[in-house]
Amino acid sequence: MRDAALLPLTITAADLLAFHRCQRIPYLNRHGSPDDKQDPSAYVGQLRQERQHHQQHIQVQYPGIEVDPDHPEGRSTPELMQQRIQRIYKAHLEVPLPGLEVPATLGSVQLRSQPDGLVWQGSDREGHYTPVEIRASKRIKPDYELALAFHAFALGQVQGFTPTTGWLVLQDGAWQTVRLRRWLNRIPALIESLGAVVAATEMPDVFMARSRCSLCPWQGFCHDHSAQADPLRLLPGVTRTRHPILVSAGISSIGDLAQASVDQLSPLSGLGPKAAVQLVRQAQSTHSQKPVWIRPLEGLEGFDPWPQPVELCFDIEADPHHGVAYLLGVLLIRKGQVIEYHRLMAADPAQEQQVWESFLTLSEQYPQAPVYHFHAFEVQTCRKLALKHGTSPRRLHRLLKRFVDLHQVVTHGVVLPIESYSLKNIARWLGFEWRLSDSGGAQSIFWYAQWLETQDPNFLEWLATYNEDDCRATYRLKQWLAEATPPLALSADLTELIEPDRGWNLNRGKPSR
Repeated sequence: MRDAALLPLTITAADLLAFHRCQRIPYLNRHGSPDDKQDPSAYVGQLRQERQHHQQHIQVQYPGIEVDPDHPEGRSTPELMQQRIQRIYKAHLEVPLPGLEVPATLGSVQLRSQPDGLVWQGSDREGHYTPVEIRASKRIKPDYELALAFHAFALGQVQGFTPTTGWLVLQDGAWQTVRLRRWLNRIPALIESLGAVVAATEMPDVFMARSRCSLCPWQGFCHDHSAQADPLRLLPGVTRTRHPILVSAGISSIGDLAQASVDQLSPLSGLGPKAAVQLVRQAQSTHSQKPVWIRPLEGLEGFDPWPQPVELCFDIEADPHHGVAYLLGVLLIRKGQVIEYHRLMAADPAQEQQVWESFLTLSEQYPQAPVYHFHAFEVQTCRKLALKHGTSPRRLHRLLKRFVDLHQVVTHGVVLPIESYSLKNIARWLGFEWRLSDSGGAQSIFWYAQWLETQDPNFLEWLATYNEDDCRATYRLKQWLAEATPPLALSADLTELIEPDRGWNLNRGKPSR
């Protein structure tokens, strides 16, 4: 994988942000095979496009000079800075760092700073430039502060003064001052560490985490690497802190953990009896490729395995970034037979209240029917919709008391031989497949955005197909839970029913659907 000789290293803000999230990304970007790197998802592309549109909007509101590095007659950023132009957009600075302590094999290191903008602060005679970061987000994030600090550090090398504040323009268009001193103090060490990593002879050892890795183009490569080198890392419940504890106790494989006793693991610092029980159960399930039952399911989290005259499976598609629930899907099951799928779609975000009222009306036609869903998202979103659109607390209570969260039923009742407890992983283990192979929550948001932009009805059809399959997958899981009968006697080591540790996240983050 690694090149025989390293070229000079150019570091961008994106490189530093990636390194701050995961040390392996800059190494793979430099030495990894392009064949192992996935193309950015459509959702990532949409986020980039939204940011570009927001940048253009801000530039119209607050005019300035835009740098065009590809135009042979265009003025460079340093030239514009010398003229003290008030606002410089899409700035471009190449900053050598000759005194940096990095491995000699790198040869040279330079920064490539491309802030969204530079703003002159001061008089015609005295002053300095400060960096601007324009984002389409609603809230300040540490990544934005780090990017601003990187650009401020580079500016300091060019203008002889390092600004300790920067400008952040978010979705509302307001210019916010961000203090950068805390991050500025860390920039040199981060740059030196990044240089050491990309100059190393071996790939950095990192621990995958669903919340951090889900949008990374190297996720597939890292997963395959872990599966081959150390499958124990992929076992649900084996976290970054627990893995070395297990290894130090002589447990280096899933088989070792499956054969371990709870009494052996419980005294280990950082585990305890609850975690020990959960880890052994998960290892036994994965090693045997069979479910390990924790307790009988009847009554668990309101679950009734007996078929009801009418049952509903419910799934919501929403864009939290823009605050709209655009599709409420309901699968109607009567006497164990799927009768109809209801797609309650907001073709325009303004129709959200109409869709919400339609769902309430539909659910109230079957007041005794349980409403099966997967994870807390549906409950949380219904609460938000009720508050937003003036639904009475009594009406909301009548609805929510019928909800049955199958994610809770699964994670409290049975351990499965899967890597994460998402609906897709569970349903696929049960043999269910989505009709659209590339579908997912992020793809759903992209499809809705494309519908709003193009009015192409295909996007709505894909949305409905994906949502219906989510509802059908939920029902398939409900059927399996109802049909499967937990053994009366559990494993000898695991007979004590210990309530799952609420701090132990089976899915290492919010389940992807």
